[in-house]
Amino acid sequence: MSRARSGVPLALAVMGFAVTLASCTSADEPAARGSVAATATVTASACDPAAVSAAIADSYARTKASEGTGLALQDVSGVQCADDWAIAMVRIGDGLGHDFEDREVLQLVGDVWQVADRMVVCGTVNPRRPAAVPDDAQVPEPLYLIACQTD
Repeated sequence: MSRARSGVPLALAVMGFAVTLASCTSADEPAARGSVAATATVTASACDPAAVSAAIADSYARTKASEGTGLALQDVSGVQCADDWAIAMVRIGDGLGHDFEDREVLQLVGDVWQVADRMVVCGTVNPRRPAAVPDDAQVPEPLYLIACQTD
């Protein structure tokens, strides 16, 4: 789904937030693909949308920007939580209206929200029961459909 919106003011706000957030990060290196990625150390209560958004902004500032695509996080919205897991819709773009939406899955580890690799935490779909939550899924059932089966 593609929505063209001007995200320049929001992009500037997110970039400013990411710079402010840099003073409270603790991870020096991103985690290897296939694991939960290290993110900002933000004391989080259960389902704190601000902490979830901060973790996503930190992750994008450190990893997505280094990929050299020219794309940046424009917006985080729709945070939903269950147990120690969260999902959030993100809008990514170049700040010139070339945006697309995606979602991020996060896990609360201690008091730190960490962006997770959906290919790992969603588990292995059983082709005979594709709508069922896989036995090896880590994402809780209340979030599974939107976190793992929606593009």
